[in-house]
Amino acid sequence: MFTSAWWDAREGWRVHETNSLIPLIPFYSFEEQLRVGWAEGMAKLELLDGRPLALAPQKGIQSLHTLHASGTQLVIFAESSTAETFWAPSIASNASEHASFWGIGTNGSVLVGGPYLVRSAHIGSDTLALHGDPNASSVEKESRLTIIAPRSVTKVTWNEEIVLLDDSSVDDRYITGTIELAEKAEITVPELDGWKYHDSLPEIGDEFGDSQWAVANHTGTNVPFKMWYGDGRVLYGWDYGYCEGAVIWRGHFNATGAEKSMNLSINGGQGFAATVSSNGANNINGTDQVFTFSDGSVRLGQDNVVTVVQDNMGLNKNWYTDDHMKLPRAIRSFQLNSGNFSEWKVQGKIGGYTNFPDKVRGVMNEGGLFGEHKGWHLPDFDTSSWKNQSLSDGLPNAAAGVGFSITKFKLSIPGGYDVPISFNFDEPFGQAYRALLFVNGWNMGKRIRNFGPQAKFPVHEGIVNHQGEK
Repeated sequence: MFTSAWWDAREGWRVHETNSLIPLIPFYSFEEQLRVGWAEGMAKLELLDGRPLALAPQKGIQSLHTLHASGTQLVIFAESSTAETFWAPSIASNASEHASFWGIGTNGSVLVGGPYLVRSAHIGSDTLALHGDPNASSVEKESRLTIIAPRSVTKVTWNEEIVLLDDSSVDDRYITGTIELAEKAEITVPELDGWKYHDSLPEIGDEFGDSQWAVANHTGTNVPFKMWYGDGRVLYGWDYGYCEGAVIWRGHFNATGAEKSMNLSINGGQGFAATVSSNGANNINGTDQVFTFSDGSVRLGQDNVVTVVQDNMGLNKNWYTDDHMKLPRAIRSFQLNSGNFSEWKVQGKIGGYTNFPDKVRGVMNEGGLFGEHKGWHLPDFDTSSWKNQSLSDGLPNAAAGVGFSITKFKLSIPGGYDVPISFNFDEPFGQAYRALLFVNGWNMGKRIRNFGPQAKFPVHEGIVNHQGEK
């Protein structure tokens, strides 16, 4: 079918400030009829004495076609594949801070077909100045442009260079021209090697102290979804200020000898993961919600600690009317087979979601991992004392846990080139692990090998230095 619409020429898509433009774009290449009507008081097409205009483009029609043109109106037709090559950058109407915001500071625009990206457009006198990235393969030396702009435009520049316009193009509604492309540069990127490794889960160790952690002792919550079972304490991360990234819980109990297992219900969102350890032993067997303590891991008459590392995957969408977006990211319930936990402690990102220190990188950049707290992911952190270990070696002894692997690299990309850089995980889908990708302190991706297909993470210039090591 084809797009059909009632369109107010005063509020519709406008080419600069003098002409109204209606682009008609089909969703599929089927032969259908399109009918355009104009409401009372709206601008009318100057055809058929003001009656609705019926158009019947034939199946298979391609490229850009003019259906109607007048001094103030232009109706064009393009099938989807052609329409996808066009950009509609706004034309700033004044010098205000919102001058380029569509519908607020400007209603002016141009159409530019052909480029990979149009970053900005500006009209001054008779010249349209465009900035962007051309669409060209490695063997092409030029790239074509098709432009729909005000009649006053007779010259076009692209990234400050003059566009060679076709002789006849400025005589009608379409301006066509050629961008001369710069010589291709030989660009290489290094293999990432020389990795340094350090364990990032000291929370399971005997010597770790959680005295500075928040005590998880709330007995109420404003979340509509309550705890399933337990002793009345609420273990919802956001009630203690921790939502983003990993949240770590530590439950203490004094063993009598009757403790053989515990029930835990952990909610972290679709595709989340958690690891559970008891007194440093991370080989607890889990079946459904029952975790059995391994032989010898419970210490009679002493303080025993259960450590839960919970990876959060964001909130639910509210598909239904029962507030699913408010489902907690939490230990939803907890219970020993005998006795009770004496205390629960919780730790998330530094400062929680209200007092986190890194306001530049933002609230979503970090979670509650030990290495994140210590700033291991930040530039210039000294890893000279860390051990050398290949990234492909994974965690020591293939055991559950958390570790940080860090390397440095240098780029020498010629100036003046817009070169997209991506960090790629090359191993096949399957193994159950997840990894955060930090580049110069910025969280740029989350790899979940056994769950999603995301293995390629673009990182733009500014985060990664194209002419240096940082």
